[in-house]
Amino acid sequence: MRKLTVLPPRTKGFTLIEALVALGLMALMALLSWKGVSALSDANRQTHAHSSQASVLQAGVAQWQADLEAISLSGDLQLQPNVSALDFDGRVLRLVRRSTDITADGSDPGLWVVGWALVAASDSQSQLVWSRWQSMPVHDQPGLQNAWQAAADWAQRPGTESRTRETQILPAQSWQIFYFRNNAWSNPLSSSGSSANSPGNNLPDAIRMELQASSPFPNGTLSLVWVRPTWKLAQ
Repeated sequence: MRKLTVLPPRTKGFTLIEALVALGLMALMALLSWKGVSALSDANRQTHAHSSQASVLQAGVAQWQADLEAISLSGDLQLQPNVSALDFDGRVLRLVRRSTDITADGSDPGLWVVGWALVAASDSQSQLVWSRWQSMPVHDQPGLQNAWQAAADWAQRPGTESRTRETQILPAQSWQIFYFRNNAWSNPLSSSGSSANSPGNNLPDAIRMELQASSPFPNGTLSLVWVRPTWKLAQ
């Protein structure tokens, strides 16, 4: 009688083609996952960048408003004929405002001369940046005159020393300033907008700034209007 031998079942493995297909699918899934992670990372970076830009812009706008609100009108330092509480010469907006420094002995902190202008970026002469310059506190006429001239020099040719008193805020292509006087907007350099022959504290009723932003900020026009707090009371 013949004896039957039962062999164990043969284990079936993957063929080479099946292994290649599996590896291809795994690579495709890994690639899709990487693209998703990369897109999420890019979105997070862009969100963070936009948030930082918005914070910088918000701080710059707040400082612009604060400077205009704090223009010195007290007359405790009589402004010279060639120093005005507010002046725009087509390049730089200069103003005289109260200093907010706190002195240890409680003495008068003096005045600041502040300049706003489009100047070349510190790291690129081809890029313009909306920037603010601020003098040291001044307490006398010679100091006021020197600071007034220093603000003009900074806007025209910013040097190493003047850069230390500069804050760069927003990359921009151009800007325009308008004064509201006699119920109409006008160019500050025109006869209707100029205050060259007016007392130093003769402010316009309102000031409008139009700033054309540039990369890396979203391109567009930023329009800011400041209204003299006492204007409506005088109507």
